[in-house]
Amino acid sequence: MVERNKRNDLNVAGISQTAGGEFHLVSIDGMAKVNGNLDCTSRK
Repeated sequence: MVERNKRNDLNVAGISQTAGGEFHLVSIDGMAKVNGNLDCTSRK
């Protein structure tokens, strides 16, 4: 649970791109380009 307090969620709705990073929950509804590593504790 301590790790959750340090990570934000990443939510994409539509078309977007991100640099990557460390996230708690990653949710993509559409298309996303990730430029780099993506580490998450949960994905949807």
